[in-house]
Amino acid sequence: MKNVLQSILLIQLFLIFGGCQKEQPAKVETPPVAASATVSATSAVSEAAQTVTPKSATAVEKDWLAKLLKQTNQVEYRQRNQNIWNQAEDELSFMKYDALQTKNSATAEVIYQSGSTLDVRENTLIIFDEDPGKKKKTEDRVIIKAGQLTGRTKTELWVFTDAGLVQIKAKKGQTNAAKTAEAKVIVKNDRAVNIKVKNGTAEVIYKKDNEYTRLSATENSDVSIKPSTELTSGVQVNADKVNELVVAQTKVAAIAQAELVIDFPADNALVQDSEIEVRGRLTGAGAKLLINGQLPEVSDASEFSKKISLQPGTNLIVFQLVRSDASVKFVKRSVRYQAK
Repeated sequence: MKNVLQSILLIQLFLIFGGCQKEQPAKVETPPVAASATVSATSAVSEAAQTVTPKSATAVEKDWLAKLLKQTNQVEYRQRNQNIWNQAEDELSFMKYDALQTKNSATAEVIYQSGSTLDVRENTLIIFDEDPGKKKKTEDRVIIKAGQLTGRTKTELWVFTDAGLVQIKAKKGQTNAAKTAEAKVIVKNDRAVNIKVKNGTAEVIYKKDNEYTRLSATENSDVSIKPSTELTSGVQVNADKVNELVVAQTKVAAIAQAELVIDFPADNALVQDSEIEVRGRLTGAGAKLLINGQLPEVSDASEFSKKISLQPGTNLIVFQLVRSDASVKFVKRSVRYQAK
Protein backbone atom coordinates (compact mmCIF):
# COMPACT_ATOMS: atom_id res chain seq x y z
CA MET A 1 0.00 0.00 0.00
CA LYS A 2 2.79 2.35 0.84
CA ASN A 3 4.44 1.72 -2.51
CA VAL A 4 1.19 2.55 -4.34
CA LEU A 5 0.84 5.90 -2.53
CA GLN A 6 4.42 6.81 -3.40
CA SER A 7 3.80 6.01 -7.06
CA ILE A 8 0.66 8.18 -7.18
CA LEU A 9 2.54 11.07 -5.56
CA LEU A 10 5.39 10.84 -8.10
CA ILE A 11 2.90 10.86 -10.98
CA GLN A 12 1.16 14.00 -9.63
CA LEU A 13 4.50 15.83 -9.22
CA PHE A 14 5.50 14.87 -12.75
CA LEU A 15 2.24 16.19 -14.18
CA ILE A 16 2.53 19.46 -12.25
CA PHE A 17 6.16 19.97 -13.31
CA GLY A 18 5.44 19.08 -16.93
CA GLY A 19 2.49 21.54 -17.09
CA CYS A 20 4.67 24.41 -15.86
CA GLN A 21 7.23 23.70 -18.54
CA LYS A 22 4.55 23.89 -21.29
CA GLU A 23 3.09 27.21 -20.13
CA GLN A 24 6.42 28.98 -19.64
CA PRO A 25 7.48 29.36 -23.32
CA ALA A 26 4.25 31.23 -24.20
CA LYS A 27 4.93 33.70 -21.41
CA VAL A 28 8.57 34.20 -22.39
CA GLU A 29 8.10 34.62 -26.18
CA THR A 30 5.30 37.19 -26.15
CA PRO A 31 7.11 40.19 -24.54
CA PRO A 32 10.07 40.19 -26.99
CA VAL A 33 7.69 40.33 -29.98
CA ALA A 34 5.78 43.27 -28.52
CA ALA A 35 9.02 45.09 -27.61
CA SER A 36 10.37 44.62 -31.13
CA ALA A 37 7.20 46.08 -32.65
CA THR A 38 7.41 49.07 -30.31
CA VAL A 39 11.04 49.75 -31.22
CA SER A 40 10.28 49.52 -34.96
CA ALA A 41 7.36 51.92 -34.69
CA THR A 42 9.45 54.41 -32.71
CA SER A 43 12.25 54.22 -35.27
CA ALA A 44 9.81 54.77 -38.12
CA VAL A 45 8.35 57.89 -36.45
CA SER A 46 11.84 59.22 -35.72
CA GLU A 47 12.98 58.66 -39.32
CA ALA A 48 9.82 60.29 -40.66
CA ALA A 49 10.36 63.31 -38.41
CA GLN A 50 13.96 63.62 -39.61
CA THR A 51 12.78 63.49 -43.22
CA VAL A 52 10.00 66.05 -42.83
CA THR A 53 11.85 68.65 -40.73
CA PRO A 54 14.38 69.85 -43.36
CA LYS A 55 11.63 70.21 -45.98
CA SER A 56 9.52 72.30 -43.65
CA ALA A 57 12.49 74.52 -42.79
CA THR A 58 13.28 75.03 -46.46
CA ALA A 59 9.69 76.02 -47.20
CA VAL A 60 9.79 78.62 -44.43
CA GLU A 61 13.10 80.04 -45.66
CA LYS A 62 11.62 80.62 -49.13
CA ASP A 63 8.51 82.32 -47.85
CA TRP A 64 9.88 85.82 -48.52
CA LEU A 65 10.88 87.86 -51.52
CA ALA A 66 13.52 90.18 -50.05
CA LYS A 67 14.93 91.15 -46.66
CA LEU A 68 16.23 94.32 -45.04
CA LEU A 69 19.93 93.83 -44.35
CA LYS A 70 20.67 97.13 -42.63
CA GLN A 71 19.38 100.67 -42.25
CA THR A 72 20.31 104.10 -40.98
CA ASN A 73 17.96 106.64 -39.39
CA GLN A 74 14.22 106.52 -40.13
CA VAL A 75 13.21 103.68 -42.44
CA GLU A 76 9.55 102.64 -42.61
CA TYR A 77 7.60 99.80 -44.20
CA ARG A 78 4.00 99.05 -45.07
CA GLN A 79 2.51 95.65 -45.81
CA ARG A 80 0.32 95.34 -48.87
CA ASN A 81 -2.92 95.12 -46.87
CA GLN A 82 -2.09 97.94 -44.47
CA ASN A 83 -2.68 101.68 -44.63
CA ILE A 84 -0.18 102.69 -41.96
CA TRP A 85 3.62 102.89 -41.97
CA ASN A 86 5.68 101.11 -39.30
CA GLN A 87 9.26 101.47 -38.14
CA ALA A 88 11.42 98.92 -39.97
CA GLU A 89 13.73 96.47 -38.21
CA ASP A 90 16.77 94.57 -39.52
CA GLU A 91 15.98 91.16 -41.07
CA LEU A 92 12.48 92.40 -41.93
CA SER A 93 10.99 90.25 -44.72
CA PHE A 94 9.12 91.65 -47.72
CA MET A 95 6.43 90.03 -49.83
CA LYS A 96 4.82 91.08 -53.10
CA TYR A 97 3.47 94.68 -52.98
CA ASP A 98 5.00 95.42 -49.58
CA ALA A 99 6.51 98.93 -49.52
CA LEU A 100 9.58 100.55 -47.98
CA GLN A 101 10.39 104.25 -47.66
CA THR A 102 13.36 106.20 -46.34
CA LYS A 103 13.07 109.62 -44.74
CA ASN A 104 15.63 112.48 -44.62
CA SER A 105 19.22 111.21 -44.17
CA ALA A 106 17.97 107.61 -44.05
CA THR A 107 19.31 104.71 -46.11
CA ALA A 108 18.47 101.03 -46.45
CA GLU A 109 20.12 97.95 -47.95
CA VAL A 110 17.87 95.16 -49.21
CA ILE A 111 18.81 91.69 -50.43
CA TYR A 112 16.78 89.29 -52.58
CA GLN A 113 16.86 85.49 -52.31
CA SER A 114 18.98 85.36 -55.47
CA GLY A 115 21.61 87.68 -53.97
CA SER A 116 20.59 90.82 -55.90
CA THR A 117 20.77 93.94 -53.71
CA LEU A 118 19.21 97.39 -53.54
CA ASP A 119 21.05 100.35 -52.04
CA VAL A 120 18.15 102.70 -51.23
CA ARG A 121 18.98 106.36 -50.66
CA GLU A 122 17.12 109.00 -48.63
CA ASN A 123 13.58 110.16 -49.48
CA THR A 124 12.91 107.09 -51.59
CA LEU A 125 9.75 104.99 -51.92
CA ILE A 126 9.92 101.47 -53.38
CA ILE A 127 7.39 98.66 -53.73
CA PHE A 128 8.38 95.03 -54.16
CA ASP A 129 7.00 93.03 -57.07
CA GLU A 130 6.77 89.31 -57.96
CA ASP A 131 5.87 86.39 -55.71
CA PRO A 132 8.62 84.69 -53.65
CA GLY A 133 9.78 81.20 -54.55
CA LYS A 134 8.57 81.40 -58.17
CA LYS A 135 10.02 78.52 -60.15
CA LYS A 136 12.51 79.34 -62.92
CA LYS A 137 12.37 83.06 -62.04
CA THR A 138 15.31 84.75 -63.77
CA GLU A 139 14.80 88.31 -62.56
CA ASP A 140 14.13 90.24 -59.38
CA ARG A 141 11.61 93.12 -59.53
CA VAL A 142 11.02 96.39 -57.72
CA ILE A 143 8.94 99.51 -58.36
CA ILE A 144 10.46 102.89 -57.51
CA LYS A 145 8.05 105.77 -57.08
CA ALA A 146 10.42 108.48 -55.83
CA GLY A 147 14.07 108.99 -54.90
CA GLN A 148 17.01 106.87 -56.01
CA LEU A 149 18.47 103.41 -55.64
CA THR A 150 21.47 101.47 -56.85
CA GLY A 151 20.73 97.94 -58.00
CA ARG A 152 23.31 95.14 -58.20
CA THR A 153 22.66 91.70 -59.66
CA LYS A 154 24.39 88.66 -61.13
CA THR A 155 21.32 87.82 -63.22
CA GLU A 156 18.65 90.46 -63.97
CA LEU A 157 17.02 93.16 -61.87
CA TRP A 158 13.92 94.89 -63.26
CA VAL A 159 13.20 98.39 -61.94
CA PHE A 160 9.73 99.68 -62.87
CA THR A 161 9.27 103.46 -63.02
CA ASP A 162 6.61 105.89 -64.27
CA ALA A 163 8.89 106.61 -67.23
CA GLY A 164 9.46 103.00 -68.24
CA LEU A 165 11.10 99.69 -67.35
CA VAL A 166 14.84 99.47 -66.59
CA GLN A 167 16.27 95.96 -66.96
CA ILE A 168 19.70 95.76 -65.32
CA LYS A 169 21.54 92.77 -66.78
CA ALA A 170 24.83 91.09 -65.89
CA LYS A 171 27.20 90.07 -68.65
CA LYS A 172 27.31 86.33 -69.30
CA GLY A 173 30.43 84.21 -69.45
CA GLN A 174 32.52 86.30 -67.04
CA THR A 175 34.00 85.65 -63.62
CA ASN A 176 31.76 86.19 -60.62
CA ALA A 177 33.53 89.42 -59.68
CA ALA A 178 33.13 90.95 -63.14
CA LYS A 179 29.68 89.49 -63.77
CA THR A 180 27.79 91.67 -61.26
CA ALA A 181 25.81 94.39 -63.03
CA GLU A 182 25.31 97.74 -61.30
CA ALA A 183 23.18 100.75 -62.20
CA LYS A 184 21.74 103.76 -60.40
CA VAL A 185 18.11 104.75 -61.05
CA ILE A 186 17.06 108.29 -60.06
CA VAL A 187 13.44 109.48 -60.12
CA LYS A 188 13.26 113.28 -60.29
CA ASN A 189 10.52 115.58 -58.99
CA ASP A 190 8.80 115.65 -62.39
CA ARG A 191 8.91 111.78 -62.45
CA ALA A 192 11.52 111.81 -65.21
CA VAL A 193 14.10 109.04 -64.73
CA ASN A 194 17.89 109.10 -65.04
CA ILE A 195 19.81 105.82 -65.39
CA LYS A 196 23.56 105.63 -64.78
CA VAL A 197 25.12 102.27 -65.72
CA LYS A 198 28.38 101.32 -63.97
CA ASN A 199 28.74 97.62 -64.86
CA GLY A 200 26.82 95.33 -67.18
CA THR A 201 24.06 96.75 -69.34
CA ALA A 202 20.59 98.21 -68.95
CA GLU A 203 17.71 97.72 -71.36
CA VAL A 204 15.28 100.64 -71.05
CA ILE A 205 11.71 100.11 -72.30
CA TYR A 206 9.72 103.33 -72.57
CA LYS A 207 6.86 104.91 -74.46
CA LYS A 208 7.52 107.35 -77.30
CA ASP A 209 4.81 108.67 -79.64
CA ASN A 210 2.34 106.14 -78.15
CA GLU A 211 4.64 103.26 -79.08
CA TYR A 212 7.00 101.37 -76.81
CA THR A 213 10.65 101.42 -77.79
CA ARG A 214 13.89 99.97 -76.44
CA LEU A 215 17.14 101.70 -75.54
CA SER A 216 20.30 99.73 -74.73
CA ALA A 217 22.56 101.48 -72.22
CA THR A 218 26.14 100.24 -72.02
CA GLU A 219 28.69 100.57 -69.22
CA ASN A 220 29.42 104.14 -68.08
CA SER A 221 26.45 105.48 -70.03
CA ASP A 222 23.96 108.03 -68.72
CA VAL A 223 20.36 107.92 -69.99
CA SER A 224 17.29 110.06 -69.19
CA ILE A 225 13.65 109.31 -70.06
CA LYS A 226 10.42 111.20 -69.41
CA PRO A 227 7.33 109.78 -67.64
CA SER A 228 4.72 108.08 -69.78
CA THR A 229 2.58 106.12 -67.32
CA GLU A 230 1.43 105.95 -63.69
CA LEU A 231 2.50 102.71 -62.03
CA THR A 232 1.24 103.58 -58.57
CA SER A 233 -1.23 105.84 -56.87
CA GLY A 234 0.42 106.54 -53.54
CA VAL A 235 1.56 103.06 -52.56
CA GLN A 236 -1.16 101.11 -54.39
CA VAL A 237 0.21 99.28 -57.42
CA ASN A 238 -1.47 99.51 -60.80
CA ALA A 239 -0.94 95.87 -61.81
CA ASP A 240 -2.26 96.49 -65.34
CA LYS A 241 0.43 99.10 -66.03
CA VAL A 242 3.15 96.82 -64.66
CA ASN A 243 1.97 93.97 -66.87
CA GLU A 244 1.83 96.34 -69.84
CA LEU A 245 5.53 97.11 -69.41
CA VAL A 246 6.37 93.42 -69.01
CA VAL A 247 4.59 92.58 -72.25
CA ALA A 248 6.10 95.59 -74.04
CA GLN A 249 9.67 94.51 -73.30
CA THR A 250 9.22 91.47 -75.58
CA LYS A 251 7.78 93.41 -78.51
CA VAL A 252 9.65 96.69 -78.86
CA ALA A 253 11.99 97.68 -81.68
CA ALA A 254 15.46 99.14 -81.17
CA ILE A 255 15.67 102.93 -81.02
CA ALA A 256 17.59 104.82 -83.71
CA GLN A 257 21.21 105.25 -82.66
CA ALA A 258 22.63 108.63 -81.71
CA GLU A 259 24.48 110.80 -84.22
CA LEU A 260 27.07 113.52 -83.74
CA VAL A 261 26.61 117.11 -84.96
CA ILE A 262 29.72 119.34 -84.72
CA ASP A 263 28.97 123.06 -84.81
CA PHE A 264 32.58 124.22 -84.31
CA PRO A 265 35.23 123.89 -85.59
CA ALA A 266 34.83 123.11 -89.26
CA ASP A 267 37.29 120.69 -90.83
CA ASN A 268 40.57 122.35 -91.92
CA ALA A 269 39.67 125.52 -90.02
CA LEU A 270 42.32 128.21 -89.55
CA VAL A 271 42.38 129.86 -86.12
CA GLN A 272 44.57 132.45 -84.46
CA ASP A 273 43.97 131.52 -80.81
CA SER A 274 45.92 128.90 -78.89
CA GLU A 275 42.70 127.64 -77.28
CA ILE A 276 39.34 126.97 -78.89
CA GLU A 277 35.98 125.74 -77.63
CA VAL A 278 34.65 122.70 -79.47
CA ARG A 279 30.83 122.75 -79.63
CA GLY A 280 28.10 120.50 -80.94
CA ARG A 281 25.19 118.25 -79.98
CA LEU A 282 24.06 114.62 -79.91
CA THR A 283 20.90 113.36 -81.57
CA GLY A 284 19.47 110.39 -79.66
CA ALA A 285 19.96 109.08 -76.14
CA GLY A 286 22.27 106.59 -74.51
CA ALA A 287 25.52 107.60 -76.21
CA LYS A 288 28.90 108.46 -74.69
CA LEU A 289 31.18 111.04 -76.32
CA LEU A 290 34.93 111.43 -75.95
CA ILE A 291 36.93 114.31 -77.46
CA ASN A 292 40.63 113.50 -77.70
CA GLY A 293 39.98 110.80 -75.11
CA GLN A 294 38.29 113.11 -72.60
CA LEU A 295 34.66 113.61 -71.62
CA PRO A 296 33.13 116.95 -72.60
CA GLU A 297 30.38 118.76 -70.72
CA VAL A 298 26.96 117.63 -71.97
CA SER A 299 23.77 119.57 -71.10
CA ASP A 300 20.28 118.17 -70.57
CA ALA A 301 19.58 119.17 -74.17
CA SER A 302 22.46 116.89 -75.31
CA GLU A 303 24.62 119.88 -76.29
CA PHE A 304 28.34 119.47 -75.61
CA SER A 305 31.36 121.75 -75.32
CA LYS A 306 35.02 121.37 -74.47
CA LYS A 307 38.04 123.70 -74.55
CA ILE A 308 41.04 122.39 -76.51
CA SER A 309 44.59 123.76 -76.36
CA LEU A 310 46.35 123.97 -79.73
CA GLN A 311 49.97 123.74 -80.80
CA PRO A 312 51.35 125.88 -83.64
CA GLY A 313 50.60 124.23 -86.96
CA THR A 314 48.01 121.51 -87.70
CA ASN A 315 46.13 119.93 -84.82
CA LEU A 316 43.95 116.81 -85.02
CA ILE A 317 40.74 116.62 -82.93
CA VAL A 318 39.21 113.14 -82.64
CA PHE A 319 35.56 112.65 -81.65
CA GLN A 320 34.68 109.15 -80.41
CA LEU A 321 30.95 108.38 -80.16
CA VAL A 322 30.07 105.17 -78.27
CA ARG A 323 26.43 104.34 -78.99
CA SER A 324 23.92 102.47 -76.86
CA ASP A 325 24.24 99.35 -79.04
CA ALA A 326 28.01 99.34 -78.31
CA SER A 327 28.91 100.50 -81.83
CA VAL A 328 31.61 103.20 -82.09
CA LYS A 329 31.81 106.09 -84.56
CA PHE A 330 34.92 108.24 -85.09
CA VAL A 331 34.90 111.77 -86.54
CA LYS A 332 38.05 113.83 -87.11
CA ARG A 333 38.62 117.56 -87.48
CA SER A 334 41.89 119.19 -88.58
CA VAL A 335 42.51 122.65 -87.16
CA ARG A 336 45.51 124.86 -88.09
CA TYR A 337 46.71 127.26 -85.44
CA GLN A 338 48.56 130.31 -86.76
CA ALA A 339 49.43 132.95 -84.17
CA LYS A 340 48.61 136.60 -84.85
